[in-house]
Amino acid sequence: LVQKYHDTNCTDKLIIADVERAIASSYELRNKRDLIERFIDSLESSEDVTADWKRYIAEQREKELSAIIAEESLDDVATREFLARAFAEGGVQEAGTEITALMTVKPSRFAPEGAYTSMKARVVEKLKAFFERFSGMGA
Repeated sequence: LVQKYHDTNCTDKLIIADVERAIASSYELRNKRDLIERFIDSLESSEDVTADWKRYIAEQREKELSAIIAEESLDDVATREFLARAFAEGGVQEAGTEITALMTVKPSRFAPEGAYTSMKARVVEKLKAFFERFSGMGA
């Protein structure tokens, strides 16, 4: 649909309505809505929309992953390797000690109010959300 919209010199608003309906009707696309909409808004007179899409997704993926790594003080290389395996295997592995190995700053396991557990849970949720957001996006 995006290619079709591009082929009309980005003027056919009916195609945009079709894109919006497709996103709304697909559970897998709902958390990707803003990525798709921003890409459509950024379309230029390029000849290869597919290459533009892949480049755009790669840039967004890098930007969002770098933000997660910085926010949670995660090991950069280990986190990227962990997520590469997650995309290859089809999911984020929560069991085991891999997640805690990514964390460079860890509260004590004995800290009051479960700070360690809440930090690990927050990291897992962010990595799972990242995985779900970019899974199947062709980057």
